[in-house]
Amino acid sequence: MSPRSEAYAAVSALWGEHLAAPLPIGLRSLETAAGDPVPYLDAMIAGCVSTYVQNEGDLDPGRAATLGGCADGLRTLLPGLRGENAGYVRRLIQTADAVLGTVGADLNLSPLDGPNPPPSRQPAEIA
Repeated sequence: MSPRSEAYAAVSALWGEHLAAPLPIGLRSLETAAGDPVPYLDAMIAGCVSTYVQNEGDLDPGRAATLGGCADGLRTLLPGLRGENAGYVRRLIQTADAVLGTVGADLNLSPLDGPNPPPSRQPAEIA
């Protein structure tokens, strides 16, 4: 099995585990400092990871950027979370980072390239 195939299998397993877990009640009304609701970030990541899994390890640059931005947003919340809330968010971040680790070389991306707000949440103008 190639390293990319192994990474894809690992992401698929992580994603299956994540799909079996409901969004904890404590995260349903939580927002990042940028105003992104956790359920929104969760849904955006779900779309990107599902596409990656359906495409057997391929992800387009736009979805990869969205995935990185959403993971970065969740990363800012992690220090203040505990218990099942922390576990849920940590697994989302871990899954996003694993996907970006497999597609990042092809797209010149790193899971830790810095903040990339989800495209639908980016400000219209930057002062």
